[in-house]
Amino acid sequence: MNALELSPRRSMGQNFLISDAVLRQIVTRADLRPEHLVLEIGPGLGALTRQLIATGATVIALEKDRGFAAYLRTQFEGNAQVTVVEADALEWDFEQLPGEADTRRVVANLPYNIAIPILFRLLEKSRFRDLHLMVQREVAERMAAAPDTAAYGALTVNLALLAEVAPVLEVPPEAFYPVPKVHSAVVRVVPRAQMPFDPGDVATFHQVVKAAFGERRKTLRNALSRIGLGREQLVAAFQEAGIDEMRRGETLSLEEFCHLSRVLSARRRVP
Repeated sequence: MNALELSPRRSMGQNFLISDAVLRQIVTRADLRPEHLVLEIGPGLGALTRQLIATGATVIALEKDRGFAAYLRTQFEGNAQVTVVEADALEWDFEQLPGEADTRRVVANLPYNIAIPILFRLLEKSRFRDLHLMVQREVAERMAAAPDTAAYGALTVNLALLAEVAPVLEVPPEAFYPVPKVHSAVVRVVPRAQMPFDPGDVATFHQVVKAAFGERRKTLRNALSRIGLGREQLVAAFQEAGIDEMRRGETLSLEEFCHLSRVLSARRRVP
């Protein structure tokens, strides 16, 4: 980086993975094959990229930083396995990716400050076999949390509607340059072919989930008082859904959230 007059930019969440052992573990756990197309977001200097192409897979390296994108193009010039795309992952059209969904993979050390928006864009804007993502450990815990635990929240529930999440690997700060102040973790996210439960109106579902976790100490009766239904309608909805209105949001499973949302969606449609 000194030779290239480049440096990590905090505003872009650039912490580069420099541990060969961790890089090898990530690629091994991903179990890549030559027929796979891998989307890598934020490749930086290409340390992970080199490990990815060693498996025979083809890589689309999506890099927003102009300086690092230019460096990557020189490093992989003439290599048919790597295509460097200078673009923002929050704006680039993932539908441009070639191939079938079951051969598309994502393996990436995501910028932590925008990891969640990127994750949901990946799930909502295109189809992938799976996503192996490096994120902040705290975020990884929230992504895969069980109901009625401290980490369980709106992120957990909204993500569970779209995908299954499993922890893969914990990574210490020393594996990065510059060394971050947080621990990291790799998670495997497998998109669902279809939602496991019917949430009714999806906008209502997200509104219910947001309200339920808005103030964790509140009961559902109080937390959902601002979603646009009167007190009597809410009481009737809880009764119809078979959910105690005195429970708190963090105790509800995904199935219960979907059931409650479906009941509320139906009541909103009734004049």
